[in-house]
Amino acid sequence: MAPIFDSMRGKGGRHVPLRGPSEFADDGYCGRSIHSGLVRFHDSTTAPMFRQYCFEMFPQLMSIDSQADVLAFDWNGRQYLTAQADGMPDVVMFVADLATDTLEELIPVEYFGALLEQENVGMFFNGDLYDHWRASIGKPEKYVDFEDCVGFKIPFWLSGVRDISNLQLSNMDVHWGFGVQIREQTRDLQPGAQIELNLD
Repeated sequence: MAPIFDSMRGKGGRHVPLRGPSEFADDGYCGRSIHSGLVRFHDSTTAPMFRQYCFEMFPQLMSIDSQADVLAFDWNGRQYLTAQADGMPDVVMFVADLATDTLEELIPVEYFGALLEQENVGMFFNGDLYDHWRASIGKPEKYVDFEDCVGFKIPFWLSGVRDISNLQLSNMDVHWGFGVQIREQTRDLQPGAQIELNLD
């Protein structure tokens, strides 16, 4: 199943990650959304911002590859980066997840396009939860605007739950900015330490 472009677009221009690939930019993916907002591709406006957020949230990224760069993001706000670790011949995809505080190697970058063409592509991006959230607000066909995400209000590392009750539509810049700030403030706390969050 070929990716279906949504009508919404970003405001920026062409973006090619520092490690590539250029194929998505060449094929017009920059600033575009596919599969009803399930996955979106960074453009020249969003890419620098979220590359910086990823390095702030995951300091270990600098030791993996200082040239790592964002390519895409999903409805939940997860960032998909391309990187080439020292001594490794291939450029691979990493997924940076704010909710779980994890940076994980995904697949070689050349397979990402094929993944997006799978008939069951939703299972790779928690599409069922996305559909449940859209149904819960009475708008099962709703697209998430290009600059928004449906993120977890309370991240899992602060005892948040993977449930639609913990999901909130927000501007992705605000969502990541808040998440990075909270993580930086809590990174050195001992397990079990009590903190207070004002989510209003």
